Amino acid sequence: MSQQASISVAMQASQTEDLEASVRSMSPRMTFSKAWSEGTGDDQADVHVTVAEALVAATPEEWDLRSGGGLDHDMDGLEGVVVFAKVKALMLKNLSATGYLTLAPTAASGWVALFTGTVIVPPLGAVVIVAPVGGVVVDTTHRGIKLTTDVNCDIEMFIIGVEA
Repeated sequence: MSQQASISVAMQASQTEDLEASVRSMSPRMTFSKAWSEGTGDDQADVHVTVAEALVAATPEEWDLRSGGGLDHDMDGLEGVVVFAKVKALMLKNLSATGYLTLAPTAASGWVALFTGTVIVPPLGAVVIVAPVGGVVVDTTHRGIKLTTDVNCDIEMFIIGVEA
């Protein structure tokens, strides 16, 4: 059995102006898509994880991407614990209509994924981090992520990567 992982993001807006004698229309669009074949090299991924959690207000939730801490996966119908070597893509959705969600490296052995501080995800918002070719390394000194919210909040997270 083979598997393939992909991500696709599109943003589009449209605007129509009625200028007395003519109508002008604009539809700017930006898209990004990437597919990874099965494997562990560049442009490849061999594992994906989906997480659905209910976070408690002001109670940080920490996950260890290297030791599989809390990250169960379902790959090829087999459940188990994932130990990442690289993350190719991470999407985090805040399902709360009122609360803000923060994503940050943990204080000890924090995973630095193209950012060094805190990413704030507004109510009903999402953040996508993609390093499509080589991925972002997860090792013994760069492995922890922390999620915090100001109200009780449901989240969904999807990670595509390479298992160690």
